[in-house]
Amino acid sequence: VAFNDVDLCFQLYELGYHNACLNDIYARHHESLSRGTDESEKKLARLLEERDGLYRRHPKLEGRDPYYSVYLNREGLDTGIRPAYETAGNRLQQMEQLSEFHNIEACRQDECLMVRVEDCRNLQITGYSIILGDNNACYKKLLLLREEDGRNEKIFSAPLEAQYRPDLEENLPDQIHVSLSGFFVKLKEGMVPAGRYRIGVMAESRIGGCRLVNWSNRFVEL
Repeated sequence: VAFNDVDLCFQLYELGYHNACLNDIYARHHESLSRGTDESEKKLARLLEERDGLYRRHPKLEGRDPYYSVYLNREGLDTGIRPAYETAGNRLQQMEQLSEFHNIEACRQDECLMVRVEDCRNLQITGYSIILGDNNACYKKLLLLREEDGRNEKIFSAPLEAQYRPDLEENLPDQIHVSLSGFFVKLKEGMVPAGRYRIGVMAESRIGGCRLVNWSNRFVEL
């Protein structure tokens, strides 16, 4: 269902063919119009399995695009051509320690905190969290990992370093100060008990002290 277009391009490349870009021809592709999004847990599981299947068929192309310039961004998903100073401060955040998060009941779970995980592989998590309708510059944030084994459901946390994402500002011009809402973190093996963890974010207002929490639809296996 997913990645059939990528699979076709990979097959052609492996056969020695090349894509040609014709800039005077236009086509409109309605992304996932017939099947909808992959936000549900069932559809997301299918999407990730099909991605793994793609790379089982084409192992030499996993994480590699032979046409993607080495001078473009390879950390995160913003591929826009920008002056170096705009994102030069972005560095992969190495998380050395996670602490158990207590008193989750004091946080308000609210959809106004939008948490999106764009990629989650090899213990690296890329995404963003945006407080809709409020000034995002007024919040500090924690990455949350919630145990999903059905027994303890412990929650572990660590402070998030803001990553500059000018693409968010471009895509959400009606929201306030969203450009520092990205995160790009690397976990260490053995930081927490082995298991499956749902990824979320807690955002605390520096002004009123309000604590918001919400969860993505993505999991990490540790």
